[in-house]
Amino acid sequence: MWSHEPRASSTLSSTESWLRLRNFYTCLKYMMFCFNTIIFVSGGILLGLGIWIRYGGILFSKILGSYAVHFLNIGYFCIVVGLMLTVLGFLGCLGAMKESRFLLLMFIMTMMAIFIAKIAAAVLALAFTQMVEGILREKGPKSLKEYYVDNVKDDAVSGSWNSVMQRLKCCGFNNYTDFSNSVFVNKTGLLYPKACCTTPDSSVCDGRNINSTVIFMKGCFVSMRETLQNHSLVIGGATAAATALELASILVAMVLFIKVN
Repeated sequence: MWSHEPRASSTLSSTESWLRLRNFYTCLKYMMFCFNTIIFVSGGILLGLGIWIRYGGILFSKILGSYAVHFLNIGYFCIVVGLMLTVLGFLGCLGAMKESRFLLLMFIMTMMAIFIAKIAAAVLALAFTQMVEGILREKGPKSLKEYYVDNVKDDAVSGSWNSVMQRLKCCGFNNYTDFSNSVFVNKTGLLYPKACCTTPDSSVCDGRNINSTVIFMKGCFVSMRETLQNHSLVIGGATAAATALELASILVAMVLFIKVN
């Protein structure tokens, strides 16, 4: 009877090892599901920010003129990457749950391609941020002095400046003195437009009353730069989080791909 104990012990050990391995793969599968759910959400955030840059940031693009294409390209990039991450997040979840080798392989290959592309895009984005600030410094004051004519119907530049000044609560490019010797001043004889006022319909907003309670003292360049930086931080944070999760998901997907075989 003692001769059967080693075999029974060996069988028990084998069963325990199999159970541990099965639990390990089950854990990986649910990790893959969780990672890709977060990637799916991150893709949605990037998609939303891309749409804001493309449509909500159109005011900046009108001020930048022909240089707007560089600004809008960031929006297009975020939209494309956001859509791809959303689709891949869903694909990764589906592949993990169904344990499909085909879906897992598609996920691994596509995610690796996106990962490489995003590293290149991150390097370009750092250089682009400096370029946008340089373009704003160069083209912003010129746009304000030469093309701003106050509330003129169907004038895109003036309308954009008015919207920027009211939305960002600012006046001029650096401050209200940027209107000196401008087309607006030569035409109206005023020191600043109503868009610079904290309350445009107020009687004290007469174009001559220079007071911090009447007009915004901060220039729009600072406000635009802060707005761009804030959105860049959100985009950068979402992208960094998604990239870390992408790496983890790729590794988990590789293990699952081997296991399914």
